[in-house]
Amino acid sequence: MATQIVYVSLQGQGNSTNLSLRDTEGNNGINDITTDLNPGDIIQWQVDTSPSPGATRIYSIERVYKKQNQDPINYDLLTEDPTNIGNGVWQGTVKDSSPGRGTRERYNIDFKRTQNDTTQTDDPKLQMNV
Repeated sequence: MATQIVYVSLQGQGNSTNLSLRDTEGNNGINDITTDLNPGDIIQWQVDTSPSPGATRIYSIERVYKKQNQDPINYDLLTEDPTNIGNGVWQGTVKDSSPGRGTRERYNIDFKRTQNDTTQTDDPKLQMNV
């Protein structure tokens, strides 16, 4: 069992709503990354306090939750929606049984760019390794 961390910042400045995401596996991208997981892993989402060049820090992560849609390849990889464990860190646990290598779960990140901003949403993916 490992802990994977997804660091969340804002791509660019000003009115941008595009997230810059990077994880402890070395994946990074604008608005979308796929983080590989194994059964029993812990996954955390944190505000990136050291954003990549071209990105800026967001104010907060408001919520992380499964994306609800009719997509037939959207599996339940987590035991439940992630919870806020304090200090703006959201944490979830991967189920002990894998539905198969390469299966994915799409999820939403609700965030605020600034303290007085309205909540914005982005939707990256999790993927099973085994």
